[in-house]
Amino acid sequence: KIYNQLNDIMYIVSSVLEDFKGQLCQFILDDKGVVLIGTFGLRGSTFPNMVSERALPACRIIHSVLENELSIESQIGATLGKVYCGIVGGVERNDFSVLGASVNLAARLMTQNNHPGIMVDEEVRLYAKNVNFESFPPVEAKGYSNLVPVYKPLTTKESRWGKVNPNFVGRKVEMAKFSKIALGMSRRDLPSKMIFIQCDSGVGKSSLIVQAIAEVRKSLKVRMINVVLSRNVCADGDNLVPFSLFRHVFRDVLNEKGHDDDTTYGSRRSSSQRSNAPSISISVISSVAYTENQNIERRLEQIAEQIKVPKSVVEIVGHHLLGRSKLKMSKVEKAPDIADIIKYMANIFIRAISHAEMVVLALDDVHFMDSLSWKVIRCIFEESKNVFIVCASHSMESFASTVDNEFRELLTSKYKDENRFTDMQLNALDKIDIQMMAAKVFTCEPQDVDDEVSNDVYLHSRGVPYFAFEILNTCFKNKLIEKLANNKIGWNEDYKKNVDGVQFANLNELMLQRLDNLSELTRKILQFASVLGSTFDFNEILQLSGLILSIPSEEMRQHSIDIKLALESAVEEGILDETLEEKETNEGDIFTSMLANKQTTQYEMQEKDDCIEDSIYSQYTFHHSVWQRLVLSLLLDSFKCDIHKHAAMAIEAKSLDADSQDYRTKVKLFQHWKESANSLKASDLALDIGHSYKMLGLNQHSITIYGNALEIWKKHKPADGESLLAGFAPQVLENLDEPNLVLLIKLQTALGQAVGSTLNQDKKESAQAFQDALEILRYTPVSAEIKDRAFVFPIYSGMFFLLKYGVLVEPSET
Repeated sequence: KIYNQLNDIMYIVSSVLEDFKGQLCQFILDDKGVVLIGTFGLRGSTFPNMVSERALPACRIIHSVLENELSIESQIGATLGKVYCGIVGGVERNDFSVLGASVNLAARLMTQNNHPGIMVDEEVRLYAKNVNFESFPPVEAKGYSNLVPVYKPLTTKESRWGKVNPNFVGRKVEMAKFSKIALGMSRRDLPSKMIFIQCDSGVGKSSLIVQAIAEVRKSLKVRMINVVLSRNVCADGDNLVPFSLFRHVFRDVLNEKGHDDDTTYGSRRSSSQRSNAPSISISVISSVAYTENQNIERRLEQIAEQIKVPKSVVEIVGHHLLGRSKLKMSKVEKAPDIADIIKYMANIFIRAISHAEMVVLALDDVHFMDSLSWKVIRCIFEESKNVFIVCASHSMESFASTVDNEFRELLTSKYKDENRFTDMQLNALDKIDIQMMAAKVFTCEPQDVDDEVSNDVYLHSRGVPYFAFEILNTCFKNKLIEKLANNKIGWNEDYKKNVDGVQFANLNELMLQRLDNLSELTRKILQFASVLGSTFDFNEILQLSGLILSIPSEEMRQHSIDIKLALESAVEEGILDETLEEKETNEGDIFTSMLANKQTTQYEMQEKDDCIEDSIYSQYTFHHSVWQRLVLSLLLDSFKCDIHKHAAMAIEAKSLDADSQDYRTKVKLFQHWKESANSLKASDLALDIGHSYKMLGLNQHSITIYGNALEIWKKHKPADGESLLAGFAPQVLENLDEPNLVLLIKLQTALGQAVGSTLNQDKKESAQAFQDALEILRYTPVSAEIKDRAFVFPIYSGMFFLLKYGVLVEPSET
């Protein structure tokens, strides 16, 4: 058994290193256990971005596969430096080895106490582009005179928290509230709590969340508290996707290494408890991003079986919510009760985090969140223990529009009185805070910043943190500041042409200047990206730009290089943030099959190699929503339509099987067709999505998607002196052709049916939808030419149903 296990370890590690063009130099079994030494960068195997794109991903996959497939815990120390590589030993007995200070440091990091799984040194951190790190206490190491800084590379989930802003200032009162609530919850089992942050755009709600959670994590780590963290940033359009919030949240908590047997359910695991799994230590010189997908389905099924979740609900969660598009949905004979789905989802979440002593759930931009996600959040909030829910929104008005009034009322009354709900309003920074920010940007002490600088920046930015930082950073880059005679940092005398000091009238003007300094291709790529949304991946932008710019297939490789460079320049300028994401492929399954049959053919090895290289890709996010809005505002409406059209074509080309698409993909496709003014494709897709929602009991989302589709025609205003007819401008109805009229009537009818079959919905609205459909038919000229009128029958059947139950009253004869 031990021999087979060692053989499997050898096979997995050597295979992964080979895939990423690394080398396994030594495999040692001694008193320390099993030690492996791997290298990257030997002669003939050096590559650009080798640390971030090869060494670190290899480390993550090795660590993940050993744990998930062989139940072996590994500790990896990864360093970067110059070493001796060659033959060591005598003539008769020698081996190839690597020797040097960085090798010793890698071994030191490998055996470090309280190991997070992968530890790296300062050199790896500096060379790893677009990878976030968490600092650990420095260590002593042979060959180093000073303590050596060490770091943990953050996973994809952890990277979604965003980078801690080094120029963060102020917010001491708010930070203290965060710490008090979090630390208080960590000491004993308490009912879950919620804090709700609201402010205007640019005031810094996202930065506050990231900064506060970072401080809380440090405090909890010192106290050895086992904490689970998950963050989700809601996006425009999420209100159309049922349970949109839980796509990332469920993936986060299901990927946690929990203990789901019945004996541990409902109890928190002590921080001092350790797994009894076999252990292995791996020393790898150099290291980041590994796939977290392989265990999620398995754990979802295990938890669902333990708490008796119906298979239909598991399929809904797995296929549509987690985006496991390769899983085919069973045909739904009867719509599951929506209340049951909400309850089961909350129970799955609570069970998945039962091993943790505390859970932090940070939800940003919740004004975009759908109503069903709010219902699950309510259930978690009311039923769980020690879950700290942090919500952030632009305004309380937006919050009120997506959460049901009953829950909102309970939050602001009962739960607030019980100290379970805290409302936090963020305002602009004070002048002293702007002075501290200037000191951080100028790398000096706050008292060394001239008062005129802090006064000018405060007046022009009005204390808005993002605007203030943009002004200070631009002035610093353009050398508009200098050391004055009084030894303070002030305005450059050549720059100060008037008493107003700073020359930027508003934030848009400042940002436009930065956009103008970019290359033409970079500006064009940012235009495409602004239409795709706040977040997009490299393949999306590559495919879209190739279509719009008509790039021939033989030139796509060079085009991809150009796109990558353009995106990198936008990242360097601070317009975009880049993270390494993992596609939803199961590398663990690949290795499982390979372990079962090691007689792998050359074709199978190439297929595995392609899968792993394709599993890691770059995902980009606009650093701030202000950038996306600015770029969008510069585009002509006709150009926006063209980008939306090609984006929709790209999605259709990528997902030829419509049945395998999850709701998020379908809604994104619908939005692109709608914004491209293709009413036929958008309406047809809306009918399909709405019908799917209805079959799953999600009638409210059906109503929302139908109403959204009808906006295609309703957005046109009537001419002067005209009134709306059934909610539409008469000129629009007069110009409808037959296909558009049929789809419009089908949408109106589907809307009436969805409203009529929804509880707590005014059935008179259903009657009005049917009556509007008939009025449109009577008024539209082309309706008289339609021969196949089967689409009209559902209108009458719907009205007959309402008549039967007294919603409509049959007119009496006079």
